[in-house]
Amino acid sequence: MYETIDIEGKKLVGRGAHCEVYKMSEDRVLKLYFDYVPESDVLREQKLAKLAISEGIRTAGVYDIYSYHDRLGLMFEYIPTCTLTQYLINHRDEVDHYARELAKTAKNLHAIKDESSECDDYKITMHERVKAVERLYTKREIKKLHDLVDSIPDRDTLLHTDFHPGNLMMKGNELVFIDMADISRGHPIFDIASAYMGLVILPRNIKKYGDTQTANLDIETTKRIWDIFIREYLGQDSEDRIELYEKCCEAITGLRICAAKRINNKGGEVIGRKVVWISRFTIFPKLTKYRKLMQLI
Repeated sequence: MYETIDIEGKKLVGRGAHCEVYKMSEDRVLKLYFDYVPESDVLREQKLAKLAISEGIRTAGVYDIYSYHDRLGLMFEYIPTCTLTQYLINHRDEVDHYARELAKTAKNLHAIKDESSECDDYKITMHERVKAVERLYTKREIKKLHDLVDSIPDRDTLLHTDFHPGNLMMKGNELVFIDMADISRGHPIFDIASAYMGLVILPRNIKKYGDTQTANLDIETTKRIWDIFIREYLGQDSEDRIELYEKCCEAITGLRICAAKRINNKGGEVIGRKVVWISRFTIFPKLTKYRKLMQLI
């Protein structure tokens, strides 16, 4: 069905949870998915990447699907540079500037409305993730997680859903999105929460920064990026407003942790039990408060 392709001798330039990335030529890279990734996921990413381009989002060009043995690969434009995270590691003097650029990029994305309704409603996606882990929680706990999702205001805003400096490439002085596999529609708080998780939560809780999206950036730097980003995004210095958004970001981060894909995967049982145990002390006691705050954003 798909044209075959050979990666022998091609340079491996990236690796993710579901794929490897090979440089195929001076202007093309192949995102080669692992054999367990279904064809429907590859087709969906191709469709959404094309949609993003048609909506005016700055992202890598997307081309054809190829086959390599029992794996599928999607060809993308090669951007010969680095992620924003990698750039800031070596250009600490530009942190303030690019924190503001990060906010502008988010605002430009969120100014786009999904008028075609081709994207999934991200609240429905989150409901599906909660349902997928219902065996790990009590019925009452599952209802509380669904109630939190329902409390998030509806919007038709275009979302990246994994918005953080590691998913933005430097193209000259511009920021270009990558990893468009899960673009959706919904309230911008979902993307803001992704930035909060990458810039505040993960660096604060994981000592080895190489395991986070903000690899090798110290806590002080990532926190500074966040502080500038959120003020620039909101267009104000109201500490009450900023605190409100941070609390809502905490809520969505907690929701994503409770319903993380990995805890429902094969081999994730141990992680799942640990997540459930911790969440009962840290997340569930705050859910009623979180639901009320969501109505204020």
